[in-house]
Amino acid sequence: MEPFDHEGPRTNNSLEGFNNKLRTCVEVKHPNIFSAVDILKSEENLAEINYLKSLLPDAPRPIRRKYVTFKDDLLKMRKNMLILGEISLDVYIKYLVESVYFK
Repeated sequence: MEPFDHEGPRTNNSLEGFNNKLRTCVEVKHPNIFSAVDILKSEENLAEINYLKSLLPDAPRPIRRKYVTFKDDLLKMRKNMLILGEISLDVYIKYLVESVYFK
C-alpha cells in the first residue's frame, strides 16, 4: 500500500495518548522487566477487548469534529480528481499544503 492510499489518522495523537497512559500506569521511572511485562500484557488484553468490541455492528464510532471530517472529505475528493486527471500534480500539492497549513 502506498502512503497516498492511506486513510488512517494523519497525526500521532493516539500514540501520544497511549504513551501518557503507560507513564501513568508505571509507578517508577525504570521498572524491572517483570512489572513492565505485566503492564504490557494488561494493555494488550484491553486493546484486544476494545478491538473485538469495535467489530460489533452497533459499536459506537469515535466522535470527530465537523471540520476534521470536512477536511478528510475534501482531501479524498481532490485525491480522486488527481487520479481521474481532472487536476495536475502541482495543483493537488497546492491543495494539500493549504489543507495542512496552520495559521
